[in-house]
Amino acid sequence: EATASLPNLLWMAEVYWDMEWRMQQLGFHFTYDKRLLDRLHFVAPGEVRAHLRAELDYQNRLVRFLENHDEARSALVFGKERLPAAAALVATLPGMRFYQQGQFEGRTIRPPVQLAAAAEEPADAEIRALYERLLHISNADVFHAGAWRLLDVHPAGESLHKNLVAYEWRLGNERRVVVVNLGKEASQGVLRLEGFDRGHNYAFHDELDDSRYERTGEELERDGLFVRLESNRAHIFEILNS
Repeated sequence: EATASLPNLLWMAEVYWDMEWRMQQLGFHFTYDKRLLDRLHFVAPGEVRAHLRAELDYQNRLVRFLENHDEARSALVFGKERLPAAAALVATLPGMRFYQQGQFEGRTIRPPVQLAAAAEEPADAEIRALYERLLHISNADVFHAGAWRLLDVHPAGESLHKNLVAYEWRLGNERRVVVVNLGKEASQGVLRLEGFDRGHNYAFHDELDDSRYERTGEELERDGLFVRLESNRAHIFEILNS
């Protein structure tokens, strides 16, 4: 009744204790996804992947974040080593992408909410460049109006494929495939993607570093897409007809 009385207001609940779904049913448009943040903090790729198997109606109303007014700064918790993977994940998952003031600049001091201003900190150029690239990439319509699907990662000669989390977005002819290595070591795996024509060639353009990989439809149908990533790195592939 309360949310219905203000129909033009966007309602977001900061909620824990497994009450997220309940609050959504009571009328909140979005609820905090603190569980994802905790799993990213403790480097649990399998638990992150399991978390992303939830129903999409639920995930579409989750608030994905790496820091807020109560949490330690993400630049401090993840450091420059782990931040690229975590930031790429949160920037491209379904739901609301939530950023804290100062996060783009890599600030490490968390001011109490009672203070009117935080201590001055110089911006970290490397972290700012990372977020500028991710914001530009995730601004594409496919990441907002597209259909999202979690992908299985199959082994490619060893068990470290379990460190990889992969999913795709599709909107009309647009297609993106995101692969993130949340593990502590270089990891590799195979993705079985659908919808390729055996007689065509395809280019996988990584929007994060502008690298490009050429594959034939026949290769993709037969062998799948092999991926190898260093620890805490990501691919955001735009798939193009070559």
